[in-house]
Amino acid sequence: MGKILIVAEKPAAGADIAKVVGAGEKHNGYMEGEHYVVTWAVGHLVGLKQPQEHDEKYRKWSLANLPLSFDLSDSLKVLPRTRHQYKVIKELIHRGDIEMLINAGDVG
Repeated sequence: MGKILIVAEKPAAGADIAKVVGAGEKHNGYMEGEHYVVTWAVGHLVGLKQPQEHDEKYRKWSLANLPLSFDLSDSLKVLPRTRHQYKVIKELIHRGDIEMLINAGDVG
């Protein structure tokens, strides 16, 4: 049986969850136990690109360019301030022994 990855909203919530599920082994950005791996976000990890990040023509506002419409798959960006934790979470999700993911964050 593989491990269950729990992604908490913030480090304090992750630490509390880790205590409950017995994930006491500390690592950089996550905690691990026999059956669970617990990690967390640190603020917003991903945001939307600004229009000029899609095309320089949008740097200057123009009514002629409206409506702006971008494909969602090309509209998200990892935020520089939280890039490290995003990488931790991504690597854990793709780990071979993870068989289930639980989102323990809030609805926001």
